[in-house]
Amino acid sequence: MGLTPEQQDVLKLMRGIVESYRTLSIGNAHALKRLASDYFKVDLDVAPIIAAVRSRRGDLIGAEIKRLQAVIREFEEHGR
Repeated sequence: MGLTPEQQDVLKLMRGIVESYRTLSIGNAHALKRLASDYFKVDLDVAPIIAAVRSRRGDLIGAEIKRLQAVIREFEEHGR
């Protein structure tokens, strides 16, 4: 099943949030969770994101960014 135009717009927004450590924040983590739930019916675990942001460790934040980018690719490929 393909993505709706609305879902494609949401994916662009999600990609913008997870593009770098500067755009990833606790508030944006909650926004990602809400977007994933509302548009893709997936419960995104944001606890690791929040922990990484609070720690201010670049390696943890980078790992979370990679994980989130993989999740977004999964949404694109499978069109949930």
